Amino acid sequence: MNLLIKNFGGDPDRKPPKKIRSSTKGHLLKRALNHNLLYLKLMKTRDELRLYFENGDKPTQEHFWEWQNSYWHKEEKIDMEKITGLENGLPNPNDIYPEIDQEGNASLQSYLGKRMFISKGTINIPDSFAPGMSITKVSIPEGVTNIGVGAFMSNLISELNLPQSMVSIKNNAFYNNKLSSIHLPEGIIDIAPGAFGYNMLESVHIPETLSVISEYVFANNQLKNVNIPDNITEIKEGAFNTNLLESVSLPSGIIKLGRYVFAYNQLSSIEIPDSITEINEWAFQSNQLTSIRLPENITMLGNGAFEGNKITSINIPQGITQISSSVFMNNQLKELNIPETVTYIGVNAFANNALTSVIIPNSVTYIDGAAFQNNKLASINIPENITKIETSVFTNNELVSFEISDKITEIGSGAFQNNKLTSIHIPESVTRVFDTAFQNNQLSSLSIPKSIKKIERSSFADNKIASLNIPKNISFIQGSAFRNNQLTSVNFEGDVYIGSFAFAGNNLTQVILGENTIYHSQTFDPGVEVIGGFIDNSVDYYM
Repeated sequence: MNLLIKNFGGDPDRKPPKKIRSSTKGHLLKRALNHNLLYLKLMKTRDELRLYFENGDKPTQEHFWEWQNSYWHKEEKIDMEKITGLENGLPNPNDIYPEIDQEGNASLQSYLGKRMFISKGTINIPDSFAPGMSITKVSIPEGVTNIGVGAFMSNLISELNLPQSMVSIKNNAFYNNKLSSIHLPEGIIDIAPGAFGYNMLESVHIPETLSVISEYVFANNQLKNVNIPDNITEIKEGAFNTNLLESVSLPSGIIKLGRYVFAYNQLSSIEIPDSITEINEWAFQSNQLTSIRLPENITMLGNGAFEGNKITSINIPQGITQISSSVFMNNQLKELNIPETVTYIGVNAFANNALTSVIIPNSVTYIDGAAFQNNKLASINIPENITKIETSVFTNNELVSFEISDKITEIGSGAFQNNKLTSIHIPESVTRVFDTAFQNNQLSSLSIPKSIKKIERSSFADNKIASLNIPKNISFIQGSAFRNNQLTSVNFEGDVYIGSFAFAGNNLTQVILGENTIYHSQTFDPGVEVIGGFIDNSVDYYM
């Protein structure tokens, strides 16, 4: 088949084109597709030209040059085998054939096309080579060793062929494409962070030449299972984050699991090898784990490491000294025995479980906020060295009794809110009870220690207190402090500022206040006879 090369940018006064060497034509054919400046066309035969005139058509100047070119090159043929990359005959206008510089770097002149065929002889594909071009296929020949940062990111690549010569794939090289599977050839020693993130990978072959799996390298895909080679010693942050993993086998020599490494998957079980000493933050967050065995040599569990699973029991190793924030939050734990090596329990550490029994050793000196909130605890003992009951630490449990030691100085906001306490003894060591601390319990009586100067907002609201003595040491009673109880009498030993709704929703009929007591017009229910004191509706702002 004879081929015509026509130049759209030609001058009508140009001279007839010179003979074109076969190798040069090969180059022009590729550039024809890359630049859209040239096109290929079958030559017209003599009979076709004669028919053209017989039909009465009037040729234009452009036709003249077309026919002249056809005649000039009528005997020439292009040896397709000499055109690199054109293995299947004539090039497809959807194909891209990058050029190569003297150092073996791929060089892209065109940004039009769907499939890319890297030419033989290429060694390096540089950074940002072809991002965001809607490419669907990339074929990389033997000899290429390196793919640069973001080289093919944000395309539509669903088919990728990598050569055995590949050594390094840099950051985000194929990030945000449509790959469903990838075979990484043996010999690769470096796959950088994010290289295959945000694809549609359902399977991946990880070569044994890798020793580390980089950050977020396979994150946000659709992997259901993965085989991790024995020579892997570390899996870094987010490497398999947000997939569909149901099972993973960790090699016996692995030392460290990074943050978020298997977060947001569907793992129902995982065997953690004895070589592991640290599990970092959120490593197994939001999976389906029902049980977990922690090796005895584990020394650190990061924040949220097992948050959002279905774990029903856990044996915490003796080597653990701190239980990190949210580490077992949102699970289904029923019983817990904390080892004597532990000194600290973090925020939300065991929140939102089903705990009915917890043993906390005296080695624990600090329990942070909300550590045991939203459980089913009916009783619990606080270690003797604890000095503060933190915010919401036992909120939403089923506590019916609790002993506050004489080492406690503060009781935090909502610490015992929404429980079933019927009585409570607050020792003289306590100097402050924060807002909502005992709200919504079943307290029938209350003795306020002399060490407290202020009753804070809603701190004893929604209980069953029938009578109350306010000692002289109390200077402020904030809004809703005793709202919705069963008070029939309140005795005030001294003058006090009383906020709005502080005693609303009770059974009071008469109250006697000191002559300098200031209260809000809505401190008591309508109809309650108030003797003494005076109204100032700005009183809430004094406290």
